[in-house]
Amino acid sequence: MPDSSARILILDDDPDVACAAQMLLRRRHGAVTTLGDPARLASMLEAGVPDVVLLDLNFTPGRIDGAEGLAVLDRLRALPTAPAVIVLTAYADVPLAVEALKRGAGDFITKPWDNARLLAAVDAALARRSANAASVDANL
Repeated sequence: MPDSSARILILDDDPDVACAAQMLLRRRHGAVTTLGDPARLASMLEAGVPDVVLLDLNFTPGRIDGAEGLAVLDRLRALPTAPAVIVLTAYADVPLAVEALKRGAGDFITKPWDNARLLAAVDAALARRSANAASVDANL
């Protein structure tokens, strides 16, 4: 079910990738922001934590180990109201996917992505986030 009030952040150093994902998601979810440099993430978060972050794992040319993105994932998951995180990377391997999921990513999608798969992953992340929020509210 589309949620036009959802706030989605795409954190990817490739502007073409970020734009393609933004165009796809904007049709269904409305507020989709892009950011190309993880160093600017802290200032962006001051304006509010997004509901979902699509996170690339490599930002430095030539890097394919995912360490940069995993560090960002750790920072995002440590926030008091952590966003759902979907890892989006061109350099996918099973150990990296497992590590991202262990650290709290909700999904791991390889580039180039299948549009239906990406939309389904974002919808599922938003549904889990809503269910978790409802559960917390019910326990208060």
